[in-house]
Amino acid sequence: MIGSDHKEFSSMLHKALEGAIILETFPKTTVDVFALVLESGGSDLPVVLSCASLALADARIMMYDLVASVSVNLVIDPVLEEESYQDGSLMLTCMSLS
Repeated sequence: MIGSDHKEFSSMLHKALEGAIILETFPKTTVDVFALVLESGGSDLPVVLSCASLALADARIMMYDLVASVSVNLVIDPVLEEESYQDGSLMLTCMSLS
């Protein structure tokens, strides 16, 4: 992943996880999330987001709920190269507050 893509990826990850964490329980605390994608076939963000949510829960970080994320593209079985030429896409991230 290069330059601005990396920053956009980080920004979306931050926004989604920040909404899931109960920030009031951690005043003056910083939580760093590092994700290493060993092999990419495309659609990495939803996978990283779901894994990061599970990692935070495993670390006993107080959260409103787990974050689940999926990606829908208008390409059959997209790979990284095809994602860069797509006409449209949708990424849905949600928490199922009971």
